[in-house]
Amino acid sequence: MKGIEDEIRLILNSLKFSSSFDDLILFMKAKELAISHKLPYWEIEANLNIAWYYRKNRQYKIGNQFASLALRQAISEKQPRQKVRAIMTRAAMHAKMGHMNVATALYELAIKESEKIPDTELIAGGHYGKGTLCQLLGETEKAEHHFRIALDCDVPHSSYHARLLNNYGMMLAHKGDLDQARKYYLDAILFNEKNRDKTNLSYNFNNLAEVLDKMGDPKQALLLFEKSCSIKEEVDDHPGLCYSLVNMIRIHLSHADLDKASETLERLFRFSKKDLKYRRKALEFEIDIKLRRGLESEVRKSKILLEEVDHLIHTEKKKAAMEELTIDKDALRV
Repeated sequence: MKGIEDEIRLILNSLKFSSSFDDLILFMKAKELAISHKLPYWEIEANLNIAWYYRKNRQYKIGNQFASLALRQAISEKQPRQKVRAIMTRAAMHAKMGHMNVATALYELAIKESEKIPDTELIAGGHYGKGTLCQLLGETEKAEHHFRIALDCDVPHSSYHARLLNNYGMMLAHKGDLDQARKYYLDAILFNEKNRDKTNLSYNFNNLAEVLDKMGDPKQALLLFEKSCSIKEEVDDHPGLCYSLVNMIRIHLSHADLDKASETLERLFRFSKKDLKYRRKALEFEIDIKLRRGLESEVRKSKILLEEVDHLIHTEKKKAAMEELTIDKDALRV
């Protein structure tokens, strides 16, 4: 039996947070092995890995289904740590779907459950998640409170430690403490380079670039943004890639380099086909560049397209709000 457990462990640990379809097949193989050999702990682990696979591929509803399944199994098997991790995974899915109230309640539940165990790493993970959510909602003081608790837990070996350093750096940058923000980003870069975490490394490069631009070094900032873009294109992270491209266009425009801005805008249009937020930003840049070039007659078409995108964004927000209202209240009970 130990040989089977080792095989499952090897599959799940070596492919953790992967987004390749071939890896999903291996996750499913690990799950089948766990079921056939009656290993419920490893079946739960497989379901959590499958959930994160779907999250990486932005299929949040399917990911939430696997996280919910893992949660029910963890409760049935009396596995408190897996239970908390399943709750936090569900919180992350709901946040991505725009269900912020549900995500907030789930993170609070995860913190409460992890304190019962108690498990320092899970407590830190819960506060990291809640802090990140507060950051997204613009609640800076609350975000800092949760990030500080997570940092004070001192679990540098955890999977989210570098993301915590990165997000705390973002909060410091927002407050204007650029030098301290830079230090946190550099620490996150060292951590992710050591662990060969390309995806998170790309975000570190992007955020460090933003700080360097604000500190008066746009040339170095552009180099880091391009470095971030290369990784994001490699790992198929189009939203992250679009974010970096937006920053690059902003710098080019601030230096009146319309040719470079237009060249980068073409890339933004190419990668924002499925993302309304960045499609909208691309159209705003297009209008700005046309006006700067004196092409007023060509602006009308871009403005019409912008209005159409705004309508689609409004429709999506209404849909997300309705989904959150119809979520079964029992989903928040554990």
